[in-house]
Amino acid sequence: MKKSIMKSALLAVVGACLVAGNALAEPLIFGDGGAALQTAMNGMTVTPDGSSSTNFATDMLADSADSHWEINATGGSVATMMLEIAGFADYNIFGVYASNDPSNRISLFEGVDGPGAQATLSIKDDGQVTVSKTSLVNGEWVGSFTSFDFGFTSFGYFLETPEDGGLFFSDTSLNGDGLDHMAAYQGQGDMLKLPNVTKGLWSSNEYILAWEDLYGGGDRSYNDFVVMVESVTPVAPVPEPATMLLFGTGIAGLTGMVRRRRMRNKQNSTL
Repeated sequence: MKKSIMKSALLAVVGACLVAGNALAEPLIFGDGGAALQTAMNGMTVTPDGSSSTNFATDMLADSADSHWEINATGGSVATMMLEIAGFADYNIFGVYASNDPSNRISLFEGVDGPGAQATLSIKDDGQVTVSKTSLVNGEWVGSFTSFDFGFTSFGYFLETPEDGGLFFSDTSLNGDGLDHMAAYQGQGDMLKLPNVTKGLWSSNEYILAWEDLYGGGDRSYNDFVVMVESVTPVAPVPEPATMLLFGTGIAGLTGMVRRRRMRNKQNSTL
């Protein structure tokens, strides 16, 4: 009987924590029902012919599952720009930030880069990062190479715009407006033709990241900046502080309840 009470109480605490954690983030809602993004992605889908297997209004990863990432065993990840429909297109910056320090950021693409540009991100086990990039500039492919001391192997993605407050992270809790600005979609085996590269399979270790670049959500079209990243895996999120506080408070209360019950039982046994 005691074990049953304890189990029920513990489940109640865990359930309350999960509800509290989910309540801290607003769900991702498209202003147009996902129509603009769906149309653009259908246009890049070769098989099935012009009709993506992904429903871009509903098939995104849960917000809690796309905050932090790690590169797979190859040690490198290629990012390919797919689409950019934004007034800030000439100024936007896309890149990665260290999971333990969002101020530690490295850019992969900048305003001069357009659809078809590619950047290879490599993170060594000591946190050293290299970025090699090719981009079409004035009709010619131009390459660049940079190296950084990142200091961390787990990272998130960010999009920065010139708008006041326009710095958005894959971890929604870091966004000033509290909104989810990135939708992530895992490959389901469609054949895609991305700009300036040969057609290929959109495999399960490749993700399309679709961004809304306006503070407050704008039109919520999520087609302002769209990029595919490969050889990456989402990693378990760090529990949110409010959730951990609630969990700790619940466990403390549960422990107190057990102690009081034991004291009453002890007092009753001495009578």
